[in-house]
Amino acid sequence: MKLTPVLIGLLTIILSLSCKKNSNTNTPPPTQTSSIDTGLLAHYTFVGNTQDISGNGYHLTSFGPTPSADRFGISASAYKFNGKTDYMTIPALLKAESVRQFSIAVWVKPTEITYNSILSLLSIISNSCSSSISISHEGSSFIIRNKVIFFDSPNNCTVGIGSGATADLTGNWHHLVLVQTYISGPNETNPRYNYDLYYDGRKFSLGSSGIGSNPKAISLVKGGIIGGNNNSGNYAANFEMFTGDIDDIRIYKRALTSAEITEIYNLKK
Repeated sequence: MKLTPVLIGLLTIILSLSCKKNSNTNTPPPTQTSSIDTGLLAHYTFVGNTQDISGNGYHLTSFGPTPSADRFGISASAYKFNGKTDYMTIPALLKAESVRQFSIAVWVKPTEITYNSILSLLSIISNSCSSSISISHEGSSFIIRNKVIFFDSPNNCTVGIGSGATADLTGNWHHLVLVQTYISGPNETNPRYNYDLYYDGRKFSLGSSGIGSNPKAISLVKGGIIGGNNNSGNYAANFEMFTGDIDDIRIYKRALTSAEITEIYNLKK
């Protein structure tokens, strides 16, 4: 059969469309990139161990906590603290000798709340206060709070406190995030730290250092404590032991954004 010019044209169009369709079908979707691993100092997933998976080697030392199920019901993927003697120590975070901005994210499932320290970072000055995230039961309210050191001085601590009331936290998993942001600039007459607390993916409360002079940078080179008392000997620096489960701790050397915190909250482990 002799192909006419019109038929040749139609076949050319059909072949062209077929090739285009196959090309689109075989092209993979664009890769979605995430920034939630940027600036990680330490990341403890607690999947079977207390190792830091950030690559910085800041592995925890455990004193008593036992493996437990995480928020998805997966066994040996979180740790249970007995509220009496269980705690873990965070080693010296040598890459955070002087930081202006940082973030701490953690999943917790309290089983009893008095004044429980979830995580505290030790001062570089002996017998001085710690920075911390804690929960307490005051009157009829359950309180999430944070303390952060601005000046290191034994038995004389200047701290910023952000706190707010929530519903009963016991018996369920909750995601808590503390973000420190440094506010400064040529037009800023009052350099300061702002503190955002996030509760289950949403901004919960805002605090400020409230200091007229420029607050000092914070050092994390003394490491810290998870789930327990820092045993400094200073009453203001000591916190009650945590009772319940802790999982998936992230410590950043930068301020997380609201979008990043929502992304971390929605992760499926």
